[in-house]
Amino acid sequence: MAAPNKLFFGDNLGILKNDIDRESVDLIYLDPPFNSDRNYNVLFKEQSGEASPAQIEAFTDTWHWDLAARRTYDVLIMSAPDNVRSMLSALREFIGPKDVRDLIGTIQGKAEMGLLLSLEPITEPMKRAAVEAGSYFSTGWNRTYERIQLLTVGDLLAGKTPDLPPMRKTFQRAERFTAMTGEKQSGLFDE
Repeated sequence: MAAPNKLFFGDNLGILKNDIDRESVDLIYLDPPFNSDRNYNVLFKEQSGEASPAQIEAFTDTWHWDLAARRTYDVLIMSAPDNVRSMLSALREFIGPKDVRDLIGTIQGKAEMGLLLSLEPITEPMKRAAVEAGSYFSTGWNRTYERIQLLTVGDLLAGKTPDLPPMRKTFQRAERFTAMTGEKQSGLFDE
């Protein structure tokens, strides 16, 4: 397919798929390091050589599990050799608890419980991380609840709900009175 010693510029996945023979690739090296969690900008200089405040974003090196990543994963799971599929599946399961740990860190000191709603199946490492987060005892309901609860969108669509303390009605609508006369207002606030 490709001529020897040819330099390609662009998305490596598309180039590897469409322009390079499968048997010709021994090593792929990506630079800068993958997922450095940084944004890289092109900085400009003034004619004098001094740094200029002008810059443009060259690329973002932060990986996200988005729709494109999911589609790529699905394609690889369906078409890659067995050893690659096994490695990808193991890596995906290994990374799974990260979302649970992030949720635990987010609710720390701010909430007693957290709910992780996922489009993906809940993995065993995610379940273990949620169990390790402990439980919450509700004195109002004299009952213990799991501190971190995990549900998938499929669970919700099937009718499963999170196990949360019941909500008490603690507020009710008050009548509105004018500040000056203390009389009940009519019109805009009437039901």
